[in-house]
Amino acid sequence: MTLGGDYTTVTAGVAGLFLIDIRDVYSNIVVYDPRIDIGLRADLSGSVNDSIRLIEHYMEGNPGLVEGVYVLTQSGVYTIQVTIAAAPVSGSPFDIVVVPAPLEAESCYASGPGLAVAIPGSPAEFDLQALDTYGNVADTKGANLGAVLEIAAYVTDAAFVMPMVAAVRYLDSGQYSGQYMVTRSAEYTLSLTFGGVHVQQSPFHVVVQPLDVEPRNVDLTGLGLRKARVGEIASFDIATRDRFGNLITRGETVFNMSLANEQSVLTPSIYDRDDGSYQGFYIPRLPALYNLTILLRGLHLKGSPFTVEGSLSLPPICLEANFVSGGSVIRLVFDLPTDRGGQAGRLPCGVYFDNTTVALLGSGCEASWRNSFELLVSLGAGAVVMVGDDLSLRSGLVRNKRRTSYFTFGVIRLGFNPDEMQPFVSINGPSELGGCDDLTLSAKQTNSSGGRPLKF
Repeated sequence: MTLGGDYTTVTAGVAGLFLIDIRDVYSNIVVYDPRIDIGLRADLSGSVNDSIRLIEHYMEGNPGLVEGVYVLTQSGVYTIQVTIAAAPVSGSPFDIVVVPAPLEAESCYASGPGLAVAIPGSPAEFDLQALDTYGNVADTKGANLGAVLEIAAYVTDAAFVMPMVAAVRYLDSGQYSGQYMVTRSAEYTLSLTFGGVHVQQSPFHVVVQPLDVEPRNVDLTGLGLRKARVGEIASFDIATRDRFGNLITRGETVFNMSLANEQSVLTPSIYDRDDGSYQGFYIPRLPALYNLTILLRGLHLKGSPFTVEGSLSLPPICLEANFVSGGSVIRLVFDLPTDRGGQAGRLPCGVYFDNTTVALLGSGCEASWRNSFELLVSLGAGAVVMVGDDLSLRSGLVRNKRRTSYFTFGVIRLGFNPDEMQPFVSINGPSELGGCDDLTLSAKQTNSSGGRPLKF
């Protein structure tokens, strides 16, 4: 009995064949009847999951052949032992070599830190093992591995970044080594493909975080870097960046700041938004020129120290002056809460108005504050003030409630409140007159603006 066939090498997953030619001691063909157990066995060693199936093979003129069929999926060297009645046949045992099946992209796997994270300006690396569909190492002989990195999500100020092809090097036995380097912080996708087909888990999600804050790249903006009002909050904004200009997306950066003039030094406060941006603010106490110094790790930020002009706030402005209460009272309304001129109670109008205005308001006129916005003027005897007249405020008396502004000054034109009574003219006289009769006309029912009665 002998073995025949080309059985030394087979591809994983492909059926392997061998023939058993059964003869007697004189080399005569023995017709094999599978119903009769002659102790024919074919055993496979080196695999626990695969077996050999023996098939009676009838061929015209050669009926004594038996075909052995096996399918192996794991690459390696195996031994087949063929026996009859426990005695090995001629040529048995024999070795077979199972080689990997062709490369299958979906079975290949990649590993390495560069598949998940990267540091700006530093090489990010990954490795790939090529496999066949059964997980055997596939020697691709350097087949091209596509590796393309693209931005998936931009940070707020990121410029467009073209897709990048990673550098890939073939090592041996289906192993590849890849490397890329980026400077823009963002979220990327890394696609690894063979022939346009993605490997396992591709495309990969890669996150590139910004580096630490670079003092030279920090942005400072805001009016509070140049001007400030005494007693009012002045502010400025800080946006932190790394050495590649990437916006920092985390907080806890420590700045050293001071606002100083010849008389005083104060430390501005800072609000951490916890996203890499900050707001600095301060309240100057005196009108003066200040030096605003902002340091990070002992280094001045761009533009530091800044020259800040601290000035008094704008004074409250009288928005309107109108007749109220039947025309006997004038109400002045200011745009900001005032310090009421430091006065309280009913005072002569001369405290708040110049002499020309007082003459219009009448003898004994008085003024009092209804609240910090409204000044009420009660007209005196012989008042001749009319709609359209100018009321002139004394300077150096009224300023804002915190007393950090300039003093209010100037004139306000007396207006007419349409919600008050409109002027009304009524002239009465007799309906009939005789010859040489005197004609007397009466206008006593006439009212001026605000319903004020007129004197004749």
